[in-house]
Amino acid sequence: MEKAFPKDIQSLKSIYRFIQRFTKHNRLDPSWINIINLILEELFVNTVKYNPDTSGNVRIRLDACSDRIVMTLTAVNIDPFDITQTEPFDAGKHYQSMRRGGLGIPLVKHLVDDIRYHYNEETRSSTLTLIRHLEDQHVRHSNEQKQ
Repeated sequence: MEKAFPKDIQSLKSIYRFIQRFTKHNRLDPSWINIINLILEELFVNTVKYNPDTSGNVRIRLDACSDRIVMTLTAVNIDPFDITQTEPFDAGKHYQSMRRGGLGIPLVKHLVDDIRYHYNEETRSSTLTLIRHLEDQHVRHSNEQKQ
């Protein structure tokens, strides 16, 4: 499933509905809704927050394969930011600085199994692909649905 959302915080409600349709369509356990919501919300909000003077859409694509969920976010007219290159989270350092925020990207990195990033300077577009493997207990098979 794929859909474009305006680069605006108000789009979050539509993104949540999109994720809910995706999990239902793919017969995923409802517990996946919260995980996907958290990942995509963090990345979408950062895209909006750190590119306030740009317009355009953020395209979100969700794919369910037999053993994984693939989430792809593509945004145009934004500055590059490669989350694969961010420093590992250091709780002690974070606590000592008493800094507010900064926990989202480490949390996203913890929740996914693989992250791929590509930035096209010509179009100023960023594509972030995140892969999360499915555990057997979180997948509903179509045969189980019918019983």
